[in-house]
Amino acid sequence: MEVKSLQAQVLRGKENQELLRGQLAEVQVEVDVIYEVCPLVDLTLRVICEKIIDAQAFNTELDGMYNDTQLPPTPALEAMRRDLQETKASRNDLALENMRLKRELEEANLKREQWAKILRERGVL
Repeated sequence: MEVKSLQAQVLRGKENQELLRGQLAEVQVEVDVIYEVCPLVDLTLRVICEKIIDAQAFNTELDGMYNDTQLPPTPALEAMRRDLQETKASRNDLALENMRLKRELEEANLKREQWAKILRERGVL
């Protein structure tokens, strides 16, 4: 009688263990999703910040241009104004390209890390 009782307890213990393993796997999937989403949210916030900074820089330049238009026109002033506009436009283009490349590099690094993690979990690496 005792042996059957112990066997039944062992069987119930194994069933509980399998149930807990299943629950652990489900929770692990949720944790993995959270780890994958967090960097994407961070990147999104960085992009938004970049856009705000760009808008502020643009508004500052617009204010400067407006102030410049209030001066009496001279050929030298017009030449300096054109040169300044070209220089600012070039600088802004380069700054935007630099931010875009940094973001792409960070995204590529995140993807590489995620793939490495997945491959390690699968025993490939």
